[in-house]
Amino acid sequence: EPMIQNPNSSGQGLDPDPANHPLHATIVSLGYVYSHSTPVTHLDGNRVIHHTYKYGEHNVSIIDVPALIWETSTSCASGRHWTGLGASELRAHLASKRRRYGLR
Repeated sequence: EPMIQNPNSSGQGLDPDPANHPLHATIVSLGYVYSHSTPVTHLDGNRVIHHTYKYGEHNVSIIDVPALIWETSTSCASGRHWTGLGASELRAHLASKRRRYGLR
């Protein structure tokens, strides 16, 4: 389990090497930059790490589990949210998002 460095009071901080995640290369190839990681403990006690990447107001979060689950959102206020599975689906979604929002 990765250790988060310099966590704030909510536990958010930096993962020592987010590039180890299988979806990292897909995300950064489309212009997103690693921002932070957040530990999340589920009701069953299972603890996972969410890694967040940003491109302006656009966010991508990936969960540090083998299932390759990801989610995107556009700014906190918009409420737009999308969840998917796997690198090919993520690449298609982010490419479509870049076209829709005119991201460079």
